[in-house]
Amino acid sequence: MSTALSSNHIVKIGIVTPDVEDSAARCRAVYGQGPPPRTQTDEPPAYTVKPYFEYRGQRLDRPANMKVISVYTDNFWFEFIEPLPGPPNPWQDHLDAHGLSVAFVSAHIDSGFERDLAAMESLGYPVIWTHDKGYERYAYFDTADRLGFMVEVKELQPR
Repeated sequence: MSTALSSNHIVKIGIVTPDVEDSAARCRAVYGQGPPPRTQTDEPPAYTVKPYFEYRGQRLDRPANMKVISVYTDNFWFEFIEPLPGPPNPWQDHLDAHGLSVAFVSAHIDSGFERDLAAMESLGYPVIWTHDKGYERYAYFDTADRLGFMVEVKELQPR
């Protein structure tokens, strides 16, 4: 069976919440807390690309403000996001529209970021958020109305 994305390796479920500490604590009470996966690091590797953010076609001069807590399990992690006042972003928009809920499901890709963007566009799912950190980049697609969540792809390739 053919897939639109270059990988179906689901690594993360993103949940927006008005209270990140409470939501993460409740999740840990159910699932516990495992070790961070190999792909999570506090120290970004060297890179040459200047980081940027773009939301719905508009380049932003600063990142979205948020609190984030991850709860790791054996095969994926939950990323709880509490949006804070700041520039427009998909997390605040999702929280405003749906309240506490799953906002996105994330797949890691090794390469082929532009290929995946084009494939999703061809299916009628435009990119709504991109963030290039220089050592990784990710995108969200406008899939929530048809899938119930945004699709995220994350490429871990220093450039």
